[in-house]
Amino acid sequence: MAKYAAAAACAEAGSDAVQILGAAGCAPDSRVGRHYRDAKVMEIIEGAQEVAESHIAAQLLRRFGAVA
Repeated sequence: MAKYAAAAACAEAGSDAVQILGAAGCAPDSRVGRHYRDAKVMEIIEGAQEVAESHIAAQLLRRFGAVA
């Protein structure tokens, strides 16, 4: 869960930085753009985001039970 949270936080921070910088953040030699792309790759490498969320939800349901 920590890897999932860290990958998501990095991708969100990178996305915000690219948004702030606009076209300069998307340039091929942009450090911000490179970090954003790397963060997105980490999200994928750690498992598809939806699969990770499903796995986390299953763990929580096993631990705390379904809420009626």
